[in-house]
Formats: sequence, structure tokens, C-alpha cells
Amino acid sequence: MSGTIRMKTGYGLQVLATKDLTTALLLADGKDGVVSQYDRNVLDMQFRNCGWYIINELYAEPVDNEYDLESIYQMLKRQN
Repeated sequence: MSGTIRMKTGYGLQVLATKDLTTALLLADGKDGVVSQYDRNVLDMQFRNCGWYIINELYAEPVDNEYDLESIYQMLKRQN
């Protein structure tokens, strides 16, 4: 998808990052095709913290683990 970055952390977590909310919602619809209110809140928090929406590629859900996010935020800073 245009404007989407695929990244892999040093410990193997594969994520997609985008600045587009519509794309993030499409990527974060999980296995059931629905984005929960919790997932929407996580996406909002991510965007407020770093300006990106970050989706776990394997599970199609926003990353909500603070240790994973800190690592990914650092990777995104190096991208800019």
C-alpha cells in the first residue's frame, strides 16, 4: 500500500506503519474484519505519540505492547 512502511524489529516482530487512518483501519481489522473500540484507541495513541499508525502484520491488529512500540518508534525516527 502506498505510504506504508514494512519493518521488522531485531527480535522478529513484523509491522506495517502508515500515516493514513483509512489504511490503518483496513490493516487492523483482525481476523474477524472488525476494528474494535480498543484497537481504535490504540491507533489514536500511536498517532499522538509518533505520528504513525503501527499494525502487527501477523495478527492484523495495532501493536499495543509498550516495549515493542518503543523499539518501533526508534526505528521510525531513523526512517525520517
